[in-house]
Amino acid sequence: MDYEKSKSIVAHVDILGFKDLIESYESSKNFKVDKLGNFIRKAINQSYNMIKSIQPEISKLDPLLSFLETLKYRQFSDNFYFSVNYYKDEEIESAFHIISTLVALFQRLMLYGNIYVRGAISWGKNLCDENIIFSEALIYAVELENKIAIYPRIVIDNSLYNNILKNGKSEQILGLYPELFVKDYTNVIFINPFLVHKGNKFKMEKLGLDYQKMKDEVFIMNPENNNFDENVLANFIKDNSDEELIKIVKKDLNEKLIEFEEEYHIFEKYKWLSEYLNWIVGEPHSLIFKYC
Repeated sequence: MDYEKSKSIVAHVDILGFKDLIESYESSKNFKVDKLGNFIRKAINQSYNMIKSIQPEISKLDPLLSFLETLKYRQFSDNFYFSVNYYKDEEIESAFHIISTLVALFQRLMLYGNIYVRGAISWGKNLCDENIIFSEALIYAVELENKIAIYPRIVIDNSLYNNILKNGKSEQILGLYPELFVKDYTNVIFINPFLVHKGNKFKMEKLGLDYQKMKDEVFIMNPENNNFDENVLANFIKDNSDEELIKIVKKDLNEKLIEFEEEYHIFEKYKWLSEYLNWIVGEPHSLIFKYC
C-alpha cells in the first residue's frame, strides 16, 4: 500500500485512570482483570455490530458508506485505534460518519461500566496493516487527545469538521445526528454519547428509514451488585436507555468527586463531566455548551 496515497479518518481513544483501574480490580474480590478485558471486547464488538446493522439503511442515502470493510481496529493496553479509509475528497464525510458513530457507541458502552475514555478524531495519511501503524492522522489525533481533550470526551479535529461543513453533504448525513456533536465555550467540538438515539430515531423515521432494524443489545454493568454480569443485557435504544445511563454515571461521578476531592488534576476531569451531564439533563451548571 502506498502511504502517500493512503488516507483515513482516525480515532485515538484511551482509558482514563487505567493504572488505578487495574490495581482496583486486582485487589477486589468481586472484580477480575479478565472480566474487564471481556467487557471492553464486548463494547467494541457491540459498537461494530451496531454500525453494521445501520449501514444498509444509511447507504440508501449515501452509497459510499458501503466501504465499511475498510474499518480497522487495534488495541494496545488502554490505547484504542480505529480508522476508515477514504480515497476521494467526497468520501471524507462518509468515513467520518462511520468513525464518529462508532466511537460514540464505544464511549457510551464503556460508561455503562463506569469506565471513562478520552480521545480525538483526525484525518490524514495513514497506513495500517497486520504488523504496523504508520500514521500522520494518528499523530494528529494523539496530540489532540493530549493537549485539547483533557476531560472524559472525544474531540474532533476542527480542520476536519470545518472541511465537512464546507464541502460535505452535512444536511444529508451529519443531519441524521442532530445531537451527536457538542461545542464548549472554547469552541472545542466533541462527541456526545448521550441522547444520541432519540434524535436519530426522529430523523430517520422522518427520512422513511426502518429504525427497528437498528435494534441491538448491549452488555452493561449490573449496578445492584457492582459487578460485571454477563447475563445482564439492555436494549440499546429503548426509550429510557439514556435516563438509565445518566443515572449510572451520575452516581459514580458523585462518589469519585468525593474520593478525589484533594487531587485536583483528577477531580477536575470528573467535575467537568458532572457539569456536562447537568447541562444535558437541564440542571444548574456553570460551564457553557451548545449543540453544533
